[in-house]
Amino acid sequence: EEMADRIGIINKGELVACKPTAELLDVFSDQVYVFRLDRAPEAGLLDGVEGVLASEIESSDHGLDYVVRIANDPKLRSGALYGVIGRLQQQGFQLNSIQQRQQNLESVFLTLTTSTI
Repeated sequence: EEMADRIGIINKGELVACKPTAELLDVFSDQVYVFRLDRAPEAGLLDGVEGVLASEIESSDHGLDYVVRIANDPKLRSGALYGVIGRLQQQGFQLNSIQQRQQNLESVFLTLTTSTI
């Protein structure tokens, strides 16, 4: 990823992608945001927030991370982010940081080569 300027991915003998590295990562980047909070939110906190596709809690070296996957559509994304922050604020969470999770070559490779049966 750091050394190549173009990546080709072969799955079952077929070339499934061949693009410049940055473009390949952009094409498959999800809108995933990591909210670092003071405590774990309850399940269903974001139910009904338009544009929120999924959420989960992850443990990290820094504490609890609330990982939220949001729709790629720019109009939905903006509303969803405001909705998430609003719900967190309504519930009295301390928001320590927000970070967009960047896609890496390994996750793109797995997306392109993992088939579901």
